[in-house]
Amino acid sequence: MKKIGFFSIFILSLLFIFSSCLDRTQILNNENDTNTDDIVLLDWKDWSVAEGHYLSPLKVFTFDSTAILNFNFELTHWDGDYGLEFYVLTEDDFDNLYYDKSFNYVLHKIFYTENNYTFSGEIPEGSYVFVIDNARGGDEQPDNDDENDYATFNLYVTQNK
Repeated sequence: MKKIGFFSIFILSLLFIFSSCLDRTQILNNENDTNTDDIVLLDWKDWSVAEGHYLSPLKVFTFDSTAILNFNFELTHWDGDYGLEFYVLTEDDFDNLYYDKSFNYVLHKIFYTENNYTFSGEIPEGSYVFVIDNARGGDEQPDNDDENDYATFNLYVTQNK
């Protein structure tokens, strides 16, 4: 009986010690842990843009301070022999792009092949639109082969918290 009592106290003591250690380890692992979930800004699936057109969400994204944005652009169909362009622009610069005037961009990428592209960019405080350009306003010019070189893509954009 004394052995069972001693054994029970020994086991309970070990459980107490290990549970305390586990809690302390958990606290140490979580004490600097913050919510790292990014803010989803855009989640387009299976969107298309025809040759000679621009595509932009009907939303202006406003940042109160410099923002780090993460982009995942999956070009699932592309038969053009020129580059499909992606821009982050102010509204005024989008108007300038659309009306074939000089414009500035905050971020610019060109995609030539079907692939999954991941990139990030630092976006200054301000209001911006995201633009897919399959027209003549940017650096790349669509060909004039009487074929609709359309693009199909997925675009996922997040902002670091």
